[in-house]
Amino acid sequence: MRINPNIATNFFDHHRSKAYLAIKLVITGLLLIFLAFNIQLQNLVNSILQANVLYLTAAIVLLIPNLYLQYFKWKLTCVQLLGEKRSKKIFLSLLYGFPPALITPARTGEYFGRGIAFKDKSMLEIVAATFIDKLFVMLVTFLLGIITFYLFLVQYYQARLIISIPLLISFVLVFSSIIILLTGKNDRLFNYIISKFKFKTFLTIKEKIEIFKGITRRYTSRMFIVSLFFLICYLFQLTILIAAFSHQLNFINYLWAGILILFAKTALSPITLGELGARESASIFFLAYFGESASTALNASLSLFFINIVIPSLIGMALYFIKNDD
Repeated sequence: MRINPNIATNFFDHHRSKAYLAIKLVITGLLLIFLAFNIQLQNLVNSILQANVLYLTAAIVLLIPNLYLQYFKWKLTCVQLLGEKRSKKIFLSLLYGFPPALITPARTGEYFGRGIAFKDKSMLEIVAATFIDKLFVMLVTFLLGIITFYLFLVQYYQARLIISIPLLISFVLVFSSIIILLTGKNDRLFNYIISKFKFKTFLTIKEKIEIFKGITRRYTSRMFIVSLFFLICYLFQLTILIAAFSHQLNFINYLWAGILILFAKTALSPITLGELGARESASIFFLAYFGESASTALNASLSLFFINIVIPSLIGMALYFIKNDD
């Protein structure tokens, strides 16, 4: 008896999707249980009430360079890949992406929200451009994160060969991807990345749009530099927020912990429901090694989310309702 290959493929895809969802539910559940067992409400409230207002203000002020670096990065992408040079439209596009990102799993709504400002561009092109825009930050995060995580394992767990080999392979893959992008030979890289991307839309995106041809050596080098500065700004915000709730300024330790937290959040986001609990659990786990309480870690993490996501979302919503169509 012969089995129809299409039926077999559909059966496999169906059950693979269910298995993937089950894994995400289990991991998210474990993260939430971890949070529940490590957080005491009274300590959380006391940490907020006793926070250093000056440091909190400094973290909020850093939102300005944070947003500017995101705008500058998005502008480079819009000019190079979409042929869009209107600064106002580009800035509005960036801000319009925040509100849907706030309410959608894994911030996927941002991919479509950015397209609201561009009525003359196809949504497929906007989604692809946003994906590329975010890819550079992700690669820089993974590169720094793998190195920092290895040093962390050596320091606290005397990392063995069985752990070192997967990290070395991951480092080589990420570093190779960066080199490929910098040399401009990115066709195969993007074909592979797109084929592995979880949205089915991306499976045929390469055949439908031509913006990938705009990914030149000059563009990629500038994007990596701006992405690195953006990551540094983000880490400074997190460092200051940790100091605000802990009333200490162990800059090096907080910076180290910040890279580990960002790396863990980025790595866990595909296997959790909407990153739920990933950043908070990573904050509590890693900061504990540097002598900080769970309440300090959670408050710093939630404050970072509020400053960098909620505030821009409110601005984006306000601008959307008062926007004009010129």
